[in-house]
Amino acid sequence: MSGALPPGGKLNLDALRRTFGISVSSVREGIGKLVTDGLVTFEEHRGYRIAPVSGPHLVEVTVLRAELEGLALRQSIARGGVKWESDVLGALYRLTHTSRDGDGDGAVGGAGGAAQGSSVQGSFAQGNAGQKNLAQKSLAQSWEAVHRAFHRSLLVQCGMPQLLQFCDVLHHQHERYRRMDRALGAAATGDRDADAEHSAIADAAVKHDAALAVQRLDAHIRRNGAALLDRLGAAGALPPAG
Repeated sequence: MSGALPPGGKLNLDALRRTFGISVSSVREGIGKLVTDGLVTFEEHRGYRIAPVSGPHLVEVTVLRAELEGLALRQSIARGGVKWESDVLGALYRLTHTSRDGDGDGAVGGAGGAAQGSSVQGSFAQGNAGQKNLAQKSLAQSWEAVHRAFHRSLLVQCGMPQLLQFCDVLHHQHERYRRMDRALGAAATGDRDADAEHSAIADAAVKHDAALAVQRLDAHIRRNGAALLDRLGAAGALPPAG
């Protein structure tokens, strides 16, 4: 998901084995999980490849993520107690105190304006030349980890393991587009304040105001998806919420 390999790029199992110092069977097991999550594809006589990306796919991922995370959040609020509330607030604190190197949560704005190109894959190829240095990537990866943990903390008490698994897969797929956006050189968040959005979601959740929390989460996810579509120059449009 880091964007080191372009969409459609072929995966060399032996090279992966040498890079990570693990057995081929372990590599196959890991890739099998990525296939299940829709991040890698497999075709007879062609082998494993990085899954393609597109505007319509990003739209689908965004809509499904908004709908399913909303359902999970509503159930989590109904079932969550004091420990869940404290876990959500702790995850929020870590998120708002972790640097993301100036990159937004899929936000528009910043130097360079909208990405040029008629497709996500074309934009990705153009952006590869301007990828950030290793230290900046490390910061971005740290932020992605705590960002993922915050969103999961909201949902973890839903009591539906399969729903939670679906939400994890969709978050990973959304995260992949956000990392591609970062590889294009995304800078400031424009007039958005992602920390404020996360705080507003958490505030409504721990107050057990399910309707408001779900509304804020839905708007947050759809806003991110629309911004990513715009920045990546992708075809497609998000339908209105519910």
